[in-house]
Amino acid sequence: MPITTELELHQFLSSKDIPYHEIEVAAGGSANFCWRIKTQLGKRSIAKHAEPYVRIMPDVPLSIERMDYEHLALTTIPDIVSTNEHVRLPQLYNYFPEEHVICMSDGGSQDLKESYKNDDDIDIPLLGRRIGFWLARLHRGTSEPETLEFVKRTFDSKVAKSVFRYTYNGLASVLKQHGHDPALGERINAKFSTEAASDRTCLCHGDFWLPNIQLENQDPAIKVEEEEEIKLRAPVLTIIDWENVRVGNGATDVGRFAADSWLLDRFHGDKGMFEAFLKAYLTEHPLEQRDKIRLVVHFAVHIIFYSRMRWTDEEGTTKLVQLGKAMLEAVETEDLKSLITGPLAQLFSESK
Repeated sequence: MPITTELELHQFLSSKDIPYHEIEVAAGGSANFCWRIKTQLGKRSIAKHAEPYVRIMPDVPLSIERMDYEHLALTTIPDIVSTNEHVRLPQLYNYFPEEHVICMSDGGSQDLKESYKNDDDIDIPLLGRRIGFWLARLHRGTSEPETLEFVKRTFDSKVAKSVFRYTYNGLASVLKQHGHDPALGERINAKFSTEAASDRTCLCHGDFWLPNIQLENQDPAIKVEEEEEIKLRAPVLTIIDWENVRVGNGATDVGRFAADSWLLDRFHGDKGMFEAFLKAYLTEHPLEQRDKIRLVVHFAVHIIFYSRMRWTDEEGTTKLVQLGKAMLEAVETEDLKSLITGPLAQLFSESK
């Protein structure tokens, strides 16, 4: 049965004897139908349902196997990566494979992107460091030979591989829209939009950016001044939306989050998320040169493709696309000097 309306969700929950008192649509996301459920005792949870299409674009098919992989992630990753009191995955309550529904814990009503922009009482650099350390441990822990063989057998999702190519497939058209030669985008797409066997080095989240990190709900923050220093909150973080999990090159997870946090730092207050995240990751899990290049490409493709999200005015957007283009050209020409002086200078500091 389809579960695309609140009425249909009511019927589904009742049929499964799942208690509920209030239901509201959970904001964010474009592929699935998600609701926040509250019981009479005040317990909150999330119900996530997949139809065989993209929710906001019903004419675009999307395999429902994505829910099977999210279920696998929620059940296996906590046993592979040591628990962390600061960063966690949702707790799985129920999975109904025939109805393609996952019921899980609610990590919070606001994601990290919105909190970054709207809440000045949060310690953004500290959260960036925690995320960087956690992601490095996920990649390092799943790169161990025995574990890697297990995740290769378990997480072989065609959907995830297709989603990975999404921004690369759109790169040439965005470059052309801004007056650049689309051939660059076509060459980058041909070379980097798929991962070779040598790239399958660890488990990747597959959609690792700020909207997929929830902040634990807390009472309104109270700033406490001690010795003229204001203490900021650092809520528990929950990493959500594991449906695109795959075995691949961890540098792509790093590149996506680094690009997204760099954009927020640049256009929404320069709170220090980008630098703190990247430094923490590289400290915990240094990258080989080939992986650094992969990270640069993923970073550049992200800022070009998502320039359409109107981070800034038309002139600023033009400069943003130009920056990404210059980074991709530096990769093609092996111009390390240009990369050292760009936004990812920290990545190549050891090469100076």
